Amino acid sequence: MWRRWIAGFPRDLKRKLEPAEVFHEVLEHRWFLSEQAGHEVDTMEAARSYVDNVLSAKPDEKLALPTPGTPDLD
Repeated sequence: MWRRWIAGFPRDLKRKLEPAEVFHEVLEHRWFLSEQAGHEVDTMEAARSYVDNVLSAKPDEKLALPTPGTPDLD
């Protein structure tokens, strides 16, 4: 089922996170939406909300991760 969600995401958003992380975050987003609404929110509705309101604002994961050999800035 989660592969169907990710397959339906806009192409430019597929680089944002690894598929397993997207799956986890959609489920967490669904929980927050359900708590806010006071009832269970449909998973596909939560996935659409996550893509529109959360995922689109995230940087591409590969751009956010340091490359090997890059010194830590800590």
